[in-house]
Amino acid sequence: MQYVKRYGGFLLMALFLFTFTNLLLRGIASNANDHKPSKMEDMMIKIEDASGKIQEIPLESYCVGVLSGEMPASFEPEALRAQAMAIRTYALHAKESGGRHEQADLCTTTHCQVWQSEAQMQQKWGSHYAAYHQKIEEAVNSTKGLIITYQGQAISPVYHSTCGSKTEAAGDYWSKDVPYLQSVPCNCAKISPKAKSELAYSYAELAELLGQSEKAVAAMKVVQTSPNGRVQELQCGDVQLSGQKVRELLHLNSTDFALHPTENGILFAVSGYGHGVGLCQYGANEYAKEGLSAEEIIYHYYTGVQIESISS
Repeated sequence: MQYVKRYGGFLLMALFLFTFTNLLLRGIASNANDHKPSKMEDMMIKIEDASGKIQEIPLESYCVGVLSGEMPASFEPEALRAQAMAIRTYALHAKESGGRHEQADLCTTTHCQVWQSEAQMQQKWGSHYAAYHQKIEEAVNSTKGLIITYQGQAISPVYHSTCGSKTEAAGDYWSKDVPYLQSVPCNCAKISPKAKSELAYSYAELAELLGQSEKAVAAMKVVQTSPNGRVQELQCGDVQLSGQKVRELLHLNSTDFALHPTENGILFAVSGYGHGVGLCQYGANEYAKEGLSAEEIIYHYYTGVQIESISS
C-alpha cells in the first residue's frame, strides 16, 4: 500500500505520456496518408524526342500523346480503349525495367512508342482536332490506371498495324518464346489498307542494298519460314540473310513476303504491316465493329492475361 502511494503518481504520469505520444504519432501518420499521392498520381514518364530533348510528363498525359500517334483517331472507341491499355502497360513495363534509353524511360519514335504533342495533333487533325482529341482523351480516361498483366506482372504488350490473317508468336519472330504472345487468328485483312503491298527492285538495286553480287541476288530464295509463313531465312549466294534483315534493308512492310523473279529484278509481294506480334490494330478495330469490348480484344490478342488496376 505504501509502495502504491509512493510511486502511483509516477506510474499515472508515465501512462498519460505514453498514451498521448501514441495518439499524436497516429494523428501525424494519418495526416500524412491523407495527403500522400497515390502511385497513379505520382507516376511520371521521362521521354526523349528525336532531337535528344528530354521531358517528364504524367503517365496519363503520355498515354493521350501516344494514342494519338499510334492509332487512327477515326477507329472504334473500343479499339482505342484496348490500345490505351496496351500503351499504358508498355510504358509501365519499360519504366519498371529501368527504361529503354540511358537518360529516358522511352523515346517518342517507332523505336518505343510514337508520342505526339498537342501542336503535332493540331497539325495532323486540322479541323477534326477538337472531336478527335476528345475521343482520344475519353479512351484514355475510361481506362485510367488499367494495365495488362501476366502472373501479376505488367506485360510487354507489343502491337502492330496489320498482321494479315494470323498474328505471329514471339518465339517465331524474336526466337524467344513469351507465353502471352502466341499466334492467334485475326480478321484485319477485311479492312486494312496495308493488308497487301508490292515492291519491285532491279538486280542491280538489290545487289547494292544487300551487299551481294547481282548473280547472288538473282538466285536468292527463301529457305526457312515460320509456321505462319513469315520469312525467317533466305539464301543469297554463300550468305544466309534473316527475313528481318531483308525487310529492313528493302523497306518491306513485313517479313510475310514472297519473291517473284522477273527478267530484270524481283517483285516482292508482301502481306501485312509490322512484325505481326501481339495486338493487331486493324484487327482490333474490326473486332470492335463486330461488338467486342476493349477487354475482349485484349484477351484475344494476349494469351492468358488479366486486366488490373495499376494501384494494385
